[in-house]
Amino acid sequence: MTTTRFMIAALGGEGGGVLTNWIVGAAAAAGLKAQATSVPGVAQRTGATTYYIEVADEADSQGDPIFALMPVSGDVDVVVASELLEAVRMAERGYVAGDRTFLLASTHRVLTTNEKLTRGDGRADAAALMRAAEKGSRDRFLFDAAAIARAAGSPINAVLLGAVAALELLPIPREALRGAIEAGGIAVARNLKGFDAGYATAKGTTPEIAKTDAGAALPAPAVARSLDARIASMPEEARDVIRIGVARLVDYQNAAYANLYLSRLERFSDDPVLMREVARHLAVRMSFEDIIRVAQLKIRASRLERVRNDIRAEPGQPIELIDFFKPGIPELADMLPPHGAAPCLPGRTARASGTRRISA
Repeated sequence: MTTTRFMIAALGGEGGGVLTNWIVGAAAAAGLKAQATSVPGVAQRTGATTYYIEVADEADSQGDPIFALMPVSGDVDVVVASELLEAVRMAERGYVAGDRTFLLASTHRVLTTNEKLTRGDGRADAAALMRAAEKGSRDRFLFDAAAIARAAGSPINAVLLGAVAALELLPIPREALRGAIEAGGIAVARNLKGFDAGYATAKGTTPEIAKTDAGAALPAPAVARSLDARIASMPEEARDVIRIGVARLVDYQNAAYANLYLSRLERFSDDPVLMREVARHLAVRMSFEDIIRVAQLKIRASRLERVRNDIRAEPGQPIELIDFFKPGIPELADMLPPHGAAPCLPGRTARASGTRRISA
């Protein structure tokens, strides 16, 4: 009797555990023996939670098969990754083997904490990640599962399960996999819609693989007409970053403050490359997030609406949102001018924020 060794790498909140339960439940419904284990990841996007499943390829009437508790490098038949970098991580760890492993992965990116914290553009080269994901696998199906999930209004785990069924990566029939979603009894209609979308995508022509250019133009937020005219006079190479900086500072304070930002940038007009980098850093420094600003961002209606959309709360459905917001003495001192902050920080040099709010 043979066994299919199946591994899932998913980010927190993407339903990797639910996907695992669907597969194990479907195996049981199909009369197959299966076992699943998981290894928790770490917080702040520095690692994924991985799930390992072994499924007997046929019913065993002679007794229980002996399953392994952990995956072994080079001995995994199928790796499913919910994001491009996670696919690369699985390959680097040896779980994607060129003579054995089928790689099913989403090509979208969820930036890591280090990518976000890097001064400047810290995004990893998406094309290089794609090449690394493709390099080691025996065969693969790479598609933007996140985009399909958004279009279907479903979670990404249901889309991935549909693709698993379409590609016949498990010895479990499609009906059993689909039935596991129904048996779960939670958001069944939405999950089935995602399952069917993933199934149709994997059964049809392989979709255009999303190869995000790390140097592509950034999205252009709307700004006031007077500010837009002034941005248009800036060097073209820096305009996309400047526009984002202007939108950030208008939201942080007002149009007058954004005009001050543009005036400070004008002295770098002779060097567009330098202007672009100065624009990036200056916008951040001119929008220092003290505890008042953080509180403002946490309670604004648009943020609460985004949370409701992210968890797919029904209209009128109450939700519970817990924020951890415990400023200490250094954070309180950040709101004060240097002469006021110094007594709050004995033995230390008070830090000036570099920015003063001139209006609410």
